[in-house]
This record gives sequence, structure tokens and C-alpha cells, in this order.
Amino acid sequence: MNTFSYSASTELIILRAIVPLLLVIIAWFVGRAWFKRQVTTGDQCPKCRGTAFHRTRRNLLDRILGIGLPVGRYRCENPLCRYSGLHNRQHSSHHSHD
Repeated sequence: MNTFSYSASTELIILRAIVPLLLVIIAWFVGRAWFKRQVTTGDQCPKCRGTAFHRTRRNLLDRILGIGLPVGRYRCENPLCRYSGLHNRQHSSHHSHD
């Protein structure tokens, strides 16, 4: 009986360690899928279709989810639009070379 309770408590400890890890991994994959959908391509603002689109600093979430993806945060300079979003840097002619 004592061995059974030890085994059950060991399994419970393992489950308590694995379940949060799996939830974090699932959340990361879901976040990356959402992140990829939010990325626009082309050289125009997707909201107003203006060409005054320049690169700005990414926030922490952009950096974490964008690991390994060639994206940057861009903002429309049109004062009526001021769209800010993620943009595929490979397709943009407006980005600066690092």
C-alpha cells in the first residue's frame, strides 16, 4: 500500500510539471500562428493603401513571437491613418539594412 501511494504521488508530481510545460508550448505555437497571420506584405499601408510606411520599434511580444521570422513593426505616416502593424521585412523596400 505504501508503494502505491509513493507511485501515485510521483506521477502527480510529474503531471504537475508536464502539464504547465505543455500548455506553454501550445500557447507559443498558437501565438506564432496568430503572429504570422498579422504580418502584412507589400510596400503599402494595408489600411489606407498609402506608401508612407516606415519601420518602428517592436514591442516585447513582437520579439518573442517573431523569433526566427523576418518581420518588423511598421507605422503609416498618414496622420489620419497612423496604422501600426507587423510587416514582412523581406518584401519591404523601406527597411534599413543592419
